[in-house]
Amino acid sequence: MIEERRIVSNLYQMATTRYPMTFESATPAKEGMLLKGEEKEYFLLKRFNGESKELIASLEAENYLLKSGFQWTSPTIPLISGSGNLEKAGQSYYMKDSQPRGKSLESRWQFQFGCEFLASIHQAGEGFQPQEKAGWEWPDWIHLFEMTRDSIYELHTSVIQSSESRLTKYFNQTVREALSAIEETIAHLKSVGYYEQRKEGMKKGYISLNQLPSLIPGLEYDILDLMVPDLPACGLGTIFGQLKDWNSSRVINDVIDMFVAYNKVRRLTTDEVDLCKAFLKFPWKFWWVTEKYFLKEEEKNHKKYRKELKYLSKGNIREIRGSILEI
Repeated sequence: MIEERRIVSNLYQMATTRYPMTFESATPAKEGMLLKGEEKEYFLLKRFNGESKELIASLEAENYLLKSGFQWTSPTIPLISGSGNLEKAGQSYYMKDSQPRGKSLESRWQFQFGCEFLASIHQAGEGFQPQEKAGWEWPDWIHLFEMTRDSIYELHTSVIQSSESRLTKYFNQTVREALSAIEETIAHLKSVGYYEQRKEGMKKGYISLNQLPSLIPGLEYDILDLMVPDLPACGLGTIFGQLKDWNSSRVINDVIDMFVAYNKVRRLTTDEVDLCKAFLKFPWKFWWVTEKYFLKEEEKNHKKYRKELKYLSKGNIREIRGSILEI
């Protein structure tokens, strides 16, 4: 608690001397520090989750979107020096307006609205080539999925070699479903020209998101932490890969609605739709769980990992696969 107060005090002192406004007070916030201005307005000094060079590239991308007519992002407030990047003890911060917000949409409508939001980013962000390229690198989805496959296979092997027969029984079924989905995805991406589209996309330049922000209609959003360079189809595909929480009886209609919502703003090509279908084959949470419980654990937790994969496999994968046939 004492350390937290010290950090807030130091940040407050920096904010009062480096930003072109006066603040009445500051309080700790989950993402950094909430500042109250003289006119009762609020500002959030936010931690950036990546490195300083990544924030610089993201600030470039934000400015590019605003100049290209994208209206939904809340501009970062620059320092007196003109920079948007505040550094403190190796941690990067940036400031945004933070006014009271309304209620969030329920999940299914949030995803549909999010597809319109993402289409607008893809439309406005085409052609962006950052000066700070080291912080703006294109993801290779096939490589990512291959890492997931190899990690699950490695863990499966170690479980089979253990003496826990019950764990092995459940893990066999879970891993079989997970590996099937991943292998289908890798084969599909290669068959529809993922590498060729990626190479062409890197020449054109695109801004995308790695996930949806918390979406509330009529307000501006902070997307700096979420921006990445990516093919539009892969940016949309990562959202499709997050479908496990959807009601299985609605998933086919919801997927189609998401395509329709996106196409209202930016029309997907046939090649892009084919790429999107690959992400419907691969439940995104397989990767998230692999990273959390296996790749980042110093001691790999077999039981927790098996439990999470089993939970995912009991979801609506079959319904999601069915939706592919409807597109």
